[in-house]
Amino acid sequence: MLDLVAAIFSGGRTTAAIDAQGKRSCGSCCQIFIVLSPCMADMASSLHDAVEGTIRYLREAVPAETGQPVYYPGERMLQVRAENGRLGIPVDGGVWATVCRLASLSTP
Repeated sequence: MLDLVAAIFSGGRTTAAIDAQGKRSCGSCCQIFIVLSPCMADMASSLHDAVEGTIRYLREAVPAETGQPVYYPGERMLQVRAENGRLGIPVDGGVWATVCRLASLSTP
């Protein structure tokens, strides 16, 4: 739905039509930025309750790996950013080899 809204309001293309001009690399793609402020509508307590309830629900989910915690999206962002700053950004070797091949570079 947001794809359609972005295309309509920006005059861009939907995902289905994004490469219709054959430009590759996302020719004529579009984006939309919507800002909603529940605090301005005096809904701060409802927002807080909804967020806390959702986090509790996620914490009770069955983890993908037994014994590992379940995180909500973005929860570890600052920790991962710090690790990547110290250690570099981890890249799968197979993916990197494909990128190098596509860029006509030799694999390091």
